[in-house]
Amino acid sequence: MKIINMMCWAKEHRTHSLLLSTDAEKAFDRVHWTFLKKVLENSGMGTRFINKIMALYTIPRAQIKINGILSEPFTIRNGTRQGCPLSPLLYVLCMEHLLIALRQNPDITGLTIKGEPLKIAAFADDLLLFLTKPLISLPIAMKELKNYGDLSNYKINMTKSEALPVVLPGKLLTQLKNNFKFHWQTEKIQYLGVHIPTDLHKIYEYNHKPLLSNLATQLQSWNHNHFTWTGRINIIKMSILPKLLYLFQTLPITLPKSFFHQTEHMVSQFIWTKKKARLKKTILYKPKEKGGLGLPDFFSYYQASIVSKLVEHTYTANDKQWIKIENQWAGHPLANVVWNKEKKKELHIGQNSQIQALTETWKNLNKEYNLIPFPSPLIPLGDNLDFPPGIMDKGMNNAFGIQNLQLQHVLATATEPPAIMINKDTWTKKDSWRHLQIKNFLKELHNLQQPLRPLTDLERLCNRNTSPKHLISTVYKIIIQSKYANLPHFTRTWAQELQIDLAEEEWERIFRTVAKCSISNKFQENSYKILSYWYRTPTQLYKMRLIQNDKCWRCNGESGTISHIWYTCPKVKTFWEQIEQISSEILGCQIRFSPQMILLLHTDKAEKIFKKSLLMQLILAAKILIPRKWRNDDPPTVEEWLSSVNEIYLMEEITSSLSPRPQKFIETWQPWVSYLNTHDKL
Repeated sequence: MKIINMMCWAKEHRTHSLLLSTDAEKAFDRVHWTFLKKVLENSGMGTRFINKIMALYTIPRAQIKINGILSEPFTIRNGTRQGCPLSPLLYVLCMEHLLIALRQNPDITGLTIKGEPLKIAAFADDLLLFLTKPLISLPIAMKELKNYGDLSNYKINMTKSEALPVVLPGKLLTQLKNNFKFHWQTEKIQYLGVHIPTDLHKIYEYNHKPLLSNLATQLQSWNHNHFTWTGRINIIKMSILPKLLYLFQTLPITLPKSFFHQTEHMVSQFIWTKKKARLKKTILYKPKEKGGLGLPDFFSYYQASIVSKLVEHTYTANDKQWIKIENQWAGHPLANVVWNKEKKKELHIGQNSQIQALTETWKNLNKEYNLIPFPSPLIPLGDNLDFPPGIMDKGMNNAFGIQNLQLQHVLATATEPPAIMINKDTWTKKDSWRHLQIKNFLKELHNLQQPLRPLTDLERLCNRNTSPKHLISTVYKIIIQSKYANLPHFTRTWAQELQIDLAEEEWERIFRTVAKCSISNKFQENSYKILSYWYRTPTQLYKMRLIQNDKCWRCNGESGTISHIWYTCPKVKTFWEQIEQISSEILGCQIRFSPQMILLLHTDKAEKIFKKSLLMQLILAAKILIPRKWRNDDPPTVEEWLSSVNEIYLMEEITSSLSPRPQKFIETWQPWVSYLNTHDKL
C-alpha cells in the first residue's frame, strides 16, 4: 500500500526512481553467531539473557535422516535454528542494523514526505528499496549491503534480485543495467506475494484476475469431496476469504463489479454443489446470532477494508507512513472525507487509485446506509475544509484547553453545557474570537437545534485514540448489520406455522441457541436446516409441482407441513412421546415437549442453562434421526435414539479430556451414565 502511494508520487512529480527487491541467499541459515551476539549486546539486553540465548548456539550438532538412516553428527556453524520460536525475532534484530544503515545514509535517497525520508519496506528477509537519484543511490546502497554482509554473513543473490524502473529515461536505464546485473523487469516485480506493475492501471490485471482463476481451480478440485453444507461454508471462511482479504488490504483500489459477481458465483456453485440454492445469499451473509451462517460477503469485506483505512485517518495521533503520504498527496487530511457532507475540490486526488477507491467507496456506502449522519458530533474544528478558520488558525485544534477540538465540545447536551464553557474564565482574546467564528459556523449547519445525539457504531470506532484489534472485522460487522438488518423471512413462516408471536430479542435468542447447540458441526447443521426451512416437506414439494398431493408420506392422512412431518404426525408423535418419557426418567423430572422446543430449541429456561444441558443433547440426538428416514413410512426407533445419544456422549467425553474443566462434562452427563448402568440399553 505504501509502495503504491510512493510510485504515484514519483510519477506525479516525474522523479527518477526505481524499485529494488533483493533476494537474500539462505537468509536465516547464514547469520553469523558472533554478529548475532553483538546485536543482542547492542540492543541493551542483559548478560544473563544473552548467555541463555547464545547457549542455543554453543557447538550445536545435527544429523540428517534419509530413508530411515541417520547420518553421522556434524557441527552447525551459522544460521538461526530451524523450528525455534526465537529464530524470526533474532533474524529481525540482525536485519534492523542493515535497515538503520540504509535509512541513515544521506547519499541513499528516496522520497521525502513532510521531512521524513521514505526508501525502505522490509518484512523478515524480504527487502524492497525505493530509490531516487539511482546513479548515486544504487551504488552506495549496494556498498552498504556488502558492508553488512561482511559483518553478518548476509549475501545478496544478484541474479534473483529484481529491479523495476518507476520513472527512468532510456539512457539512464541502459547505464544502470550495464553496471548492475539484477534481473531487470520491464512490467512488474513481486513483493510479499503481490505483483507491483510499473503501469499502476494494471494492478487488477496482474493480481486480481490471476486470483480469480486460482480460486476457480481450487474450488473445482474440492467439489468432488464429500463435505457437508456448513463444512463448505467454513472452507470459504478459512481458505478463500484470507486470500481475498490480503489483496483488499495490500492493494486497496477500485474493483469492477464483475470481480465480485464472479467470486459470488464460484462460491455459490461450491456451496450448493452446482444445484439450485435453497436459501438466499442475504440470509447466509447474516451473522449466526442474527439467523444466518456468517458466509463472507466479499463485497462488504472489500468495503470494510477500505473504510478501515479511512477510520485510521481519523486518529489524529496515527503516525503511520502511508497516512502521511496520502495526506500530503491530498493536500489536506483525508479525514475530511468522513466529516464533510460533500466531496471537496480542495482535496487533490489525481491519479492515485488508492485515494480514489477510498473516497468513492465511502461516498457510496455512507449515502446508502448513513453510517455517519451529517453533521457528526466528532467533526473536527481544526483542518476542516467546511470551516476555513480552522485551517488558517493552526491553534484551533487545541483551542479552549481541549485537545482535538470537535463539534461535540461546543454543543450542549440535554443536561450539561458545552465542554468549552467549563474553563471560560481562562479564555484568551483569541479564544473569544474563535468562539465567535465557531458560532457563525454552527449557524450554517442544519439539524443542530436539538442536544447532541448518541454516536453511531462507526463513530464510536472513530472516537478512539488508537486502532483496535481486528479493525476490518469490526467495520465489516457494522456494514453487515446495516445491510441485512431485518429478521430472516423464515421467522414469519414459523410464526404462521406455530401460531406464535415472538419479539426480535426472542428470535435472536433462538439463533444463538441453534448456533451453539452442539460442538458437532453435524448437529448444528441439522438444527439450522430445520430453522431455515431447508428440508423440503410434502406441502412445499406439492407447491413446486414435484409431487401429486401434499399428504404426509408416513400417515398419508394430513397435509405434510413442517410441524406435521417433524412433530405432530401420529407415527412421529409416538416416537417423541417415548423420548419424552425416557428423558423424564433420565433427568429425574417431568419433561414436556412442545413444537417450539423441538423445532426451534426455544424454551422458558435460561439460555445459558439450556444450551449446556443434557436435555438439549437428548433433543438433538432425536432430531437428527428424522431426516435419515425422511420418506420412509416408519419413524425412528428408541434404540436408534439411544445410540445417537451415546454417540454424542462419546464425542463430548473425548473433547472434555482436552478441556481444563472436565468436571462440567461429568456433571452434565452423569444422569445418562446412571441410566445406562441401570437399564443396560446399549
